Amino acid sequence: MTALAETAGGWRHSLRFRLIVASIVVEVVMLAVMIGNNIRQAGAALDQVTATRLSEISETFSIALAPALAARDYASLDSLVQRLVSLPDLTYLQVYDPQAKLLARAEQAGTTPLDAADIQHGTSPVEIFGQSYGTINYGLSVAQVRQVKKDLLFQGLAIALIEVTLTVAALSSIAILLTRRLENLTHASRRFAAGDFTTFADGGGTDEVATLATAFNAMGAAVRRQIRQLEDNADRLGRSSDEWKRLAEITAHHLQEPIRQLVSFSQLALRGADQDSLSPQSRQNLACVIDGAVRLKRLLRDLQTYVAIDLDPVASGARVDLRQCAQAALDRLQERLAACHAQVRVEPLPMLVGNGDQLTMVFTHLIGNAVEHGKPDTVPSVVVSTRQDGADHVTVLVSDNGPGIPPAFQQRMFLLFERLDTQGPGTGIGLALVRRVVEAHGGRVWIEPAPSDQGTTIAMRLPLVSRPG
Repeated sequence: MTALAETAGGWRHSLRFRLIVASIVVEVVMLAVMIGNNIRQAGAALDQVTATRLSEISETFSIALAPALAARDYASLDSLVQRLVSLPDLTYLQVYDPQAKLLARAEQAGTTPLDAADIQHGTSPVEIFGQSYGTINYGLSVAQVRQVKKDLLFQGLAIALIEVTLTVAALSSIAILLTRRLENLTHASRRFAAGDFTTFADGGGTDEVATLATAFNAMGAAVRRQIRQLEDNADRLGRSSDEWKRLAEITAHHLQEPIRQLVSFSQLALRGADQDSLSPQSRQNLACVIDGAVRLKRLLRDLQTYVAIDLDPVASGARVDLRQCAQAALDRLQERLAACHAQVRVEPLPMLVGNGDQLTMVFTHLIGNAVEHGKPDTVPSVVVSTRQDGADHVTVLVSDNGPGIPPAFQQRMFLLFERLDTQGPGTGIGLALVRRVVEAHGGRVWIEPAPSDQGTTIAMRLPLVSRPG
């Protein structure tokens, strides 16, 4: 089986390789410290034994050779030296008088020549009751001690090698067992991310990896349930969308046609009646019918526009000049603006991606509301400006000099059919429609805080690159 780590970045980058290497490094360091400490302690003990033996030999030689030196019995001295040199590990023995004259000398015969490093040299005086009769020089073989140290080192290395080998084998087995199950889980996760929501992770066992696999399978089951629910919701939304489209068609044709007939025939009846054929009350009633029918027609038209926002999504990739949208709104409102001598100033506006018709409609409603709800005996004044809001957003401000909106009503004004002046000509849909369009462009809209008699400022925060609707 090709390991996931090997296909992604090679064996050297896999989890199992790093686990094995880290464990080996720790194992080698610990073994090196342990073996080094053991060799050091063993070497110190052997050196101590060697030093003790040297001291004992020196004392033995002094006791054995002192009488012969004191009596100047050089024949006996030479015989003693020949016998003493046969002691174990002694390589040579030399006896000197107080004037450093060589009196006797002997070397151990029949032995293999030793390296200089294998001989420990010693010197000691020959004394009796504090009287010095000469000195002796001797060599003690430490080859066996050095061999013991080498054997300890080789044995430690052999043990370390065996232990590291066993550790590598054990860790490799554990790592392969662990990472293979993790790789299976990773492969399942990748298939799941690619859209295969029926993927099932095999997590046999009771350890943490098995628990993770169980959690993955539970997550997959939950996602599958959510997908089924979303599909059902999508079907319902599709049916609702069709119903909205049907409602828009009915609003556009079937409902407005009777209203047009009602207005037309009421106006004809009112104009065609003789001066005395209708009472003033009847004329007033017909006028109320006409006014109500006109208001109902306007309400249906605004409601149709509100519904059409979802049917006319934000254009993907279409660049829109907000200044041109504002200018198009002014062209639509030209007669109303001229009638009240309104002053409208449009400052430079940015480009963004969106639906030009919907943004033009936003400016039309905001500027129209500002002119329609101005202060009595005051020339309406509207300013369209911008305020930079970070690197990727801009806030468009539409300010007027009207009576303003009390703070208690500012949040409600963007709800459907909410009106500050219930007797006014508005339908209560305009600001709700503005909110829908701005939110469809990935922004938000609010009323800037201001004193109630200092006009109203509608703020729209829009992304410079709008997301698709």
